[in-house]
Amino acid sequence: LLNKFSYLFPSIKYKSKNVLITEYINHNNIKNKNYQKILAKEISKIHKVTNDKCGFKFDAQIGGLKQSNTFEKDWTKFFAEKRLNMIFEKINNEDPLPKVLNTKIEKLLKNLKNYLPNNVVFSLLHGDLWEGNILFHNGKLVGLIDPGIYFGHNELEIAYLTWFKLVDSKFIDYYSNIIKVDKYFNEYEPVYQLYYSLLNVYLWNRSIYIKDVGNLLKKIL
Repeated sequence: LLNKFSYLFPSIKYKSKNVLITEYINHNNIKNKNYQKILAKEISKIHKVTNDKCGFKFDAQIGGLKQSNTFEKDWTKFFAEKRLNMIFEKINNEDPLPKVLNTKIEKLLKNLKNYLPNNVVFSLLHGDLWEGNILFHNGKLVGLIDPGIYFGHNELEIAYLTWFKLVDSKFIDYYSNIIKVDKYFNEYEPVYQLYYSLLNVYLWNRSIYIKDVGNLLKKIL
């Protein structure tokens, strides 16, 4: 599907129930000074593909986790139940967060509609758009790999890119020339970043990212 909208996704050479083989993309992570403009142009091509509901016809993966993509017309409900609360519950079922953080996240979840925009256009998302899945070679953007696609708020992916500090305000300016970024994006940006931070608490480094979760919550509440 994604190959229809961008040449950057690798072609599939073989697939079965248990095996997926894609083409190899040569890369060395060397970027040029215009990489943010190039990335904004290519990401916007995917985000221009829209749908009347968020979600997708099959579930998505991110890291080693499966995420529900059951279609929903309410973005806040989809993000709350299938993204933010999903990872929040997984963490607390295995090794609960500090009580002060749990209390704040529970408060946010109960009032999430007050923190997110209600006029969201559902764009096609890569689904796991972090630096390791964005391939550069000798200054050229050459590939986007490991997608976990679904339709959702395009600015969720922008918040992921800024959270990793792969992009800054220049990227947002370039992107806004193609798809307008909401003027209140900076206010709800940390809400979206909280989801990714919680994923990293669960999947990668608990101690480092619990601190990040706390810092994000200070910005939100």
